[in-house]
This record gives sequence, structure tokens and C-alpha cells, in this order.
Amino acid sequence: MFSLDGAARRIEEFVRVLHVPDKSDGLSEAQTAYYAFLTEQKGDDIAEIVFHRLHGDETQKMVIEALILGGCPPEEAERALKVPIRAYEWYRELFFDTTCFLTVLDRIAYLDSIDNDEERQLKLRAVDLGYEYVLYVYAHVIPETDRQFELLRRMYMSTAYKALTMNYAGMGGTITKHAIEHARLMLQAFTAMERSRPDNTGQSEALIRIVTEPVRKEEPEIQANDII
Repeated sequence: MFSLDGAARRIEEFVRVLHVPDKSDGLSEAQTAYYAFLTEQKGDDIAEIVFHRLHGDETQKMVIEALILGGCPPEEAERALKVPIRAYEWYRELFFDTTCFLTVLDRIAYLDSIDNDEERQLKLRAVDLGYEYVLYVYAHVIPETDRQFELLRRMYMSTAYKALTMNYAGMGGTITKHAIEHARLMLQAFTAMERSRPDNTGQSEALIRIVTEPVRKEEPEIQANDII
């Protein structure tokens, strides 16, 4: 449906038909490096990171793409994950060019098309909550106070809407059980929002943990009538 890797596919087609690119092809630095990698199996450290590590490893690929979807600046990825700015930009240009999404609906359709549940859930959270969520989960980076409150606000609104599912399903169904968990998370996010106001900035790490870590099994189970 979407050619997120259109720039890379163009180079792969050159290699397939034995076309040697010249100036008239107007290749970018990233495309030129990818052509050299495919034809000569060589490149600098940036090429190694992009073509072998980021694109060649499913976990790294999933994380970097979630960051791109969440709008993470290259500088933040470098600071938190030691991914060089050029490597981040090359990957985005060649393999995950989100400018092909002409509307927000295109992005929604892309997310819905992801078969791998772990990948889909991470990317959904990156879109719903922002790239800060991904950096916290994988690099334990605590957002600045203002960004932290925004993260919690997005978490609260997202889970609140999902919790409303209870109004449209029977109380004993699987959907309702998931909705109750969303309601639990919504209440935790609300509490954390209250505690993360400017006069309560000393609890940053604890606040983010409230809304990103799984609910502990020893906590009492919330019943449907507890939410009403």
C-alpha cells in the first residue's frame, strides 16, 4: 500500500538491471552509499550501522521506526541511543520515508496493516504518546517536566477513550476486561498528572513508571462496578 522504502527500492532496481548510476540519476548521499554497499559490500561506519544493524536486525528496525513515527528528532536519538544523526536520517530516507503518508488516515491504515503484534503495539504507542515513550522503554530516558506532563496527558486521554468501550459491550466479555484495564491505567495516569505539576517535580522517574510498567500481579483486580 505504502512505499516507505521507495528510495531503497530504486537503488535495488539499479543493481538488479546492472544500471550504473551517474549524475543524471540525482542520487542522494544515502542512496549512493546504499548502491556501494550492495555492489561492493563496503562502506563507512554509518553504512554499517544503517544497512547491517538498523535494517538488518528486527528489534533495532522496530525501535528506530517507532521513533520516526513518534517524531523523534535525530539529535534525541543520538543522545539517548548513540545512533548517529546521519545514520538516523539515512534510514528514514531509504527505508522509512513517512512523507508518503498524504493524510493521517494513511498512517492509521499503515499501523493497522502491521502483522507483528509487538511491533504494532510499540508503533501505536509511539504515535499516541510520542517518541518519549519509546525512549523511556528502551533507554530509560526521563522526559523533561513539561514533556512529561504532556506524555501523561496523552496517556490519560488515550486510555480514557479506550475505557469507554465498556459502555458498548456486555460486562462479561473479553472486550470489557480490556476496557477495565484501560480504566485502571487511566486512573493511574490521572493520579500521576496531578503529582507531576510544577510544584511536584521531584518524582519524575516514579511518575513515568506508573504509566509505562505493567500492572503488578499482586495488585487487587479492579471489578467493573469499581469504575462506576
